[in-house]
Formats: sequence, structure tokens, C-alpha cells
Amino acid sequence: MMSSKNYPLQKHKDEISLEEAVDITTNWRNFIAPFNKECTNCEEGFPAFVDGFTIPLDDLIQLKQEKGFSTVRVYLGKDYNTETGKYGKSRLVLVGVEEDDNLTMGPGKDIIGTEPDNSEVYDFTTACPPYCDKESPLKQS
Repeated sequence: MMSSKNYPLQKHKDEISLEEAVDITTNWRNFIAPFNKECTNCEEGFPAFVDGFTIPLDDLIQLKQEKGFSTVRVYLGKDYNTETGKYGKSRLVLVGVEEDDNLTMGPGKDIIGTEPDNSEVYDFTTACPPYCDKESPLKQS
């Protein structure tokens, strides 16, 4: 059963309560459960959909300091093994987004270099599963 509660804003405009976080992460796991059970073309240990990703803060800080990105867009990706015909690790691909003073959450333009050695496209994430905090309240319900 999915929760559709309305929650008040917290101290920071994007902060949510633990209760809301538990509700929405539970909703996600309930939503993806049938797809993960039916994934016959996924490599063992790599579900069709993941619960989350770990992103090192140092890498995000480095993007901000070195590249000047104030916004990052995240694309979902998945490895594919052409030899076995199975999907593997889930991945996030991060790109900087061009600033546009007229748009608060608008589309913005991906900042992607044209040279292969300067792509400005990043993946420094680790998917959960298989690497999760199994005792987190966000994984319990």
C-alpha cells in the first residue's frame, strides 16, 4: 500500500522528515518489487531496479569547486553484458547543468564537452543493492 500523506516543509526547503523518507522509500521498493522478481535477464546480485546510490561528497564538492557547477543532472544507467545478454550494475551518470537565472527547476542545458578526454560526464556512485546499509530505517519497512 502506497502512502500519499502530505508533509510540512522542514528547516531547509528541501529537507524532509524521517517519516516521509521512510514512506517514499517504502513506496519505491513496493513499486519495483514485481520488476525485480521478473528480471530474468539480470546478472545475479544485480536487480532490475535499485533502492539507492552512494555518492561520495568529496566528488560533489570537487565538481562544485573545479567546474563551478551549481546544478547537477543525474541520468540512470545500467551495464549490459553482450556475452551473456544480461543486465548488470545500475549506475548514475552525472553532468553539470548550465545556469539559467530565469529557471528555478527548469530544464537547463547539460554541460558536456566535445572532446573525449574532457567529457565532463561523471560516474562515481555505488548502487544499493548490492552495497547497502541493511539496518537503515529507509530499508526496513
